[in-house]
Amino acid sequence: MATTQQLPRAPYWFTIGGRVEGTETHRQTAIRELREEVGLVVQETDLVGPVHHGEHSCSLAGVAYRSHATFFAAKVEEVPVRPLGLSDESITDARWWAPEELAGVPFSNPRIPEIVALAVLAANGE
Repeated sequence: MATTQQLPRAPYWFTIGGRVEGTETHRQTAIRELREEVGLVVQETDLVGPVHHGEHSCSLAGVAYRSHATFFAAKVEEVPVRPLGLSDESITDARWWAPEELAGVPFSNPRIPEIVALAVLAANGE
């Protein structure tokens, strides 16, 4: 089921991700986006899931977007956030979030806290 959220020009957070290119699988896309956007290198065997697949709509600076998203989990050591492939001037900050910090945070997809909870369980083998 799709959810719709019209986001104001006020700051909000979004997850790492991007478009499937060519004949890539969702797993291959996740690996590429992690490497391109934050410099995190993982292998297909490191990914668990998908833990969630869904779609949502949002707007950014008055432009409507519809996102079809597939989320995976990966258990990794803590790594610094290095927003390598994020050149959009509207991006003002990047960080990792602990699940308990997500309540009340404005996200592009309002289901992010729920999806993160699923990812944590999956990454821990639960």
